[in-house]
Amino acid sequence: MRSTRKKPETPAPQGRREANVSSRRKRILESARTLLTENGQDGLSMRKLAKKADLSVTTLYNLVGSREDILRALIDDSTGRFESTVTVPESAGDALERTITAFERVLRYFVDEAAILKPMIGANMETGYVEELGKEQHGLYLRGAKDSVRECLLDALAEGQIRDIVSPEILEAQFYVGMQLAIDRWAFGLV
Repeated sequence: MRSTRKKPETPAPQGRREANVSSRRKRILESARTLLTENGQDGLSMRKLAKKADLSVTTLYNLVGSREDILRALIDDSTGRFESTVTVPESAGDALERTITAFERVLRYFVDEAAILKPMIGANMETGYVEELGKEQHGLYLRGAKDSVRECLLDALAEGQIRDIVSPEILEAQFYVGMQLAIDRWAFGLV
Protein backbone atom coordinates (compact mmCIF):
# COMPACT_ATOMS: atom_id res chain seq x y z
CA MET A 1 0.00 0.00 0.00
CA ARG A 2 1.32 3.45 -0.95
CA SER A 3 1.70 6.12 1.67
CA THR A 4 -0.61 9.10 1.31
CA ARG A 5 1.81 11.40 3.07
CA LYS A 6 3.53 13.92 0.87
CA LYS A 7 7.25 14.23 1.01
CA PRO A 8 8.38 17.64 2.20
CA GLU A 9 9.31 19.79 -0.74
CA THR A 10 12.92 20.80 -0.89
CA PRO A 11 14.00 23.68 -3.01
CA ALA A 12 15.57 22.66 -6.27
CA PRO A 13 19.29 23.25 -6.34
CA GLN A 14 20.15 26.46 -8.08
CA GLY A 15 21.91 25.78 -11.35
CA ARG A 16 24.61 27.85 -12.94
CA ARG A 17 22.14 29.70 -15.19
CA GLU A 18 19.84 30.64 -12.29
CA ALA A 19 22.81 31.76 -10.21
CA ASN A 20 24.02 33.90 -13.13
CA VAL A 21 20.59 35.50 -13.58
CA SER A 22 20.33 36.17 -9.84
CA SER A 23 23.82 37.68 -9.77
CA ARG A 24 23.03 39.98 -12.72
CA ARG A 25 19.73 41.10 -11.15
CA LYS A 26 21.57 41.94 -7.95
CA ARG A 27 24.20 43.87 -9.96
CA ILE A 28 21.44 45.80 -11.75
CA LEU A 29 19.80 46.84 -8.48
CA GLU A 30 23.11 47.76 -6.84
CA SER A 31 24.02 49.85 -9.90
CA ALA A 32 20.59 51.52 -9.85
CA ARG A 33 21.01 52.30 -6.16
CA THR A 34 24.43 53.85 -6.89
CA LEU A 35 23.09 55.96 -9.76
CA LEU A 36 20.21 57.20 -7.62
CA THR A 37 22.55 58.02 -4.75
CA GLU A 38 25.03 59.86 -6.97
CA ASN A 39 22.66 61.65 -9.37
CA GLY A 40 19.11 61.54 -7.99
CA GLN A 41 16.12 60.14 -9.84
CA ASP A 42 16.93 62.02 -13.05
CA GLY A 43 20.29 60.23 -13.16
CA LEU A 44 18.64 56.83 -13.49
CA SER A 45 18.14 56.07 -17.16
CA MET A 46 18.19 52.63 -18.72
CA ARG A 47 21.27 53.50 -20.81
CA LYS A 48 23.23 54.81 -17.83
CA LEU A 49 22.16 51.82 -15.79
CA ALA A 50 23.18 49.35 -18.51
CA LYS A 51 26.60 51.00 -18.72
CA LYS A 52 27.04 51.03 -14.93
CA ALA A 53 25.98 47.36 -14.61
CA ASP A 54 28.06 46.41 -17.66
CA LEU A 55 25.04 44.85 -19.39
CA SER A 56 22.94 45.67 -22.42
CA VAL A 57 19.71 47.64 -22.17
CA THR A 58 17.90 44.58 -23.54
CA THR A 59 19.30 42.48 -20.68
CA LEU A 60 17.98 45.02 -18.14
CA TYR A 61 14.49 44.72 -19.59
CA ASN A 62 14.69 40.93 -19.75
CA LEU A 63 15.97 40.44 -16.20
CA VAL A 64 14.22 43.18 -14.23
CA GLY A 65 11.93 45.16 -16.50
CA SER A 66 11.39 48.85 -17.09
CA ARG A 67 12.82 51.77 -15.13
CA GLU A 68 9.64 51.78 -13.04
CA ASP A 69 10.07 48.05 -12.30
CA ILE A 70 13.62 48.74 -11.13
CA LEU A 71 12.40 51.57 -8.89
CA ARG A 72 9.71 49.24 -7.50
CA ALA A 73 12.33 46.60 -6.69
CA LEU A 74 14.43 49.21 -4.87
CA ILE A 75 11.40 50.45 -2.93
CA ASP A 76 10.45 46.87 -1.99
CA ASP A 77 13.97 46.22 -0.71
CA SER A 78 13.99 49.45 1.27
CA THR A 79 10.56 48.67 2.74
CA GLY A 80 11.76 45.28 3.97
CA ARG A 81 14.78 46.82 5.69
CA PHE A 82 12.61 49.55 7.20
CA GLU A 83 10.17 47.01 8.65
CA SER A 84 12.91 45.13 10.48
CA THR A 85 14.46 48.35 11.78
CA VAL A 86 11.33 49.84 13.35
CA THR A 87 10.00 46.82 15.24
CA VAL A 88 10.48 47.37 18.98
CA PRO A 89 10.47 44.41 21.40
CA GLU A 90 8.39 44.64 24.59
CA SER A 91 11.56 44.28 26.63
CA ALA A 92 12.65 47.75 25.44
CA GLY A 93 11.01 49.47 28.41
CA ASP A 94 7.57 50.75 29.27
CA ALA A 95 5.03 51.60 26.59
CA LEU A 96 5.95 55.27 26.28
CA GLU A 97 9.66 54.45 26.03
CA ARG A 98 8.90 51.89 23.30
CA THR A 99 6.80 54.45 21.41
CA ILE A 100 9.62 56.97 21.55
CA THR A 101 12.11 54.26 20.53
CA ALA A 102 9.95 53.38 17.51
CA PHE A 103 9.83 57.03 16.44
CA GLU A 104 13.58 57.39 16.96
CA ARG A 105 14.22 54.27 14.87
CA VAL A 106 12.11 55.68 12.04
CA LEU A 107 14.12 58.90 12.12
CA ARG A 108 17.47 57.11 12.39
CA TYR A 109 16.63 54.89 9.43
CA PHE A 110 15.84 57.90 7.24
CA VAL A 111 18.95 59.79 8.34
CA ASP A 112 21.22 56.77 7.82
CA GLU A 113 19.71 55.93 4.42
CA ALA A 114 19.27 59.53 3.20
CA ALA A 115 21.52 59.19 0.15
CA ILE A 116 19.27 56.55 -1.38
CA LEU A 117 15.92 57.37 0.25
CA LYS A 118 15.66 60.99 -0.91
CA PRO A 119 15.86 60.12 -4.62
CA MET A 120 13.67 57.04 -4.08
CA ILE A 121 10.97 59.15 -2.44
CA GLY A 122 11.15 61.50 -5.41
CA ALA A 123 10.90 58.52 -7.73
CA ASN A 124 7.91 57.25 -5.78
CA MET A 125 6.21 60.61 -6.30
CA GLU A 126 6.82 60.09 -10.01
CA THR A 127 5.65 56.46 -10.18
CA GLY A 128 3.07 56.38 -7.38
CA TYR A 129 4.22 52.84 -6.59
CA VAL A 130 3.97 53.03 -2.79
CA GLU A 131 0.37 54.23 -2.93
CA GLU A 132 -0.38 51.59 -5.58
CA LEU A 133 1.23 48.93 -3.40
CA GLY A 134 -0.88 49.98 -0.42
CA LYS A 135 -4.07 49.66 -2.44
CA GLU A 136 -3.10 46.33 -3.97
CA GLN A 137 -2.24 44.81 -0.61
CA HIS A 138 -5.24 46.33 1.17
CA GLY A 139 -3.20 48.32 3.64
CA LEU A 140 -0.54 45.68 4.27
CA TYR A 141 2.19 48.05 3.13
CA LEU A 142 4.60 48.57 6.03
CA ARG A 143 2.24 46.52 8.20
CA GLY A 144 4.96 45.32 10.59
CA ALA A 145 6.14 48.85 11.33
CA LYS A 146 2.58 50.11 11.73
CA ASP A 147 1.67 47.24 14.05
CA SER A 148 4.73 47.88 16.20
CA VAL A 149 3.91 51.58 16.59
CA ARG A 150 0.22 50.77 17.18
CA GLU A 151 1.05 48.29 19.95
CA CYS A 152 3.29 50.86 21.64
CA LEU A 153 0.58 53.52 21.43
CA LEU A 154 -2.12 51.17 22.76
CA ASP A 155 0.11 50.09 25.64
CA ALA A 156 0.91 53.73 26.48
CA LEU A 157 -2.81 54.52 26.48
CA ALA A 158 -3.63 51.46 28.64
CA GLU A 159 -0.93 52.39 31.13
CA GLY A 160 -2.20 55.99 31.30
CA GLN A 161 1.05 57.41 29.95
CA ILE A 162 -0.79 59.30 27.22
CA ARG A 163 -4.35 60.55 27.31
CA ASP A 164 -7.12 59.06 25.23
CA ILE A 165 -8.68 62.26 23.96
CA VAL A 166 -9.08 60.60 20.55
CA SER A 167 -9.39 56.96 19.58
CA PRO A 168 -6.19 54.93 19.03
CA GLU A 169 -7.08 54.58 15.33
CA ILE A 170 -7.22 58.35 14.88
CA LEU A 171 -4.00 58.78 16.88
CA GLU A 172 -2.27 56.20 14.70
CA ALA A 173 -3.61 57.78 11.48
CA GLN A 174 -2.43 61.21 12.60
CA PHE A 175 1.02 59.82 13.33
CA TYR A 176 1.32 58.35 9.82
CA VAL A 177 -0.07 61.43 8.06
CA GLY A 178 2.36 63.61 10.00
CA MET A 179 5.25 61.22 9.36
CA GLN A 180 4.49 61.04 5.61
CA LEU A 181 4.32 64.82 5.33
CA ALA A 182 7.58 65.22 7.25
CA ILE A 183 9.32 62.56 5.11
CA ASP A 184 8.14 64.16 1.86
CA ARG A 185 9.22 67.64 3.00
CA TRP A 186 12.59 66.23 4.12
CA ALA A 187 13.12 64.40 0.81
CA PHE A 188 12.58 67.59 -1.17
CA GLY A 189 14.84 69.65 1.06
CA LEU A 190 12.08 71.68 2.72
CA VAL A 191 13.06 70.57 6.26
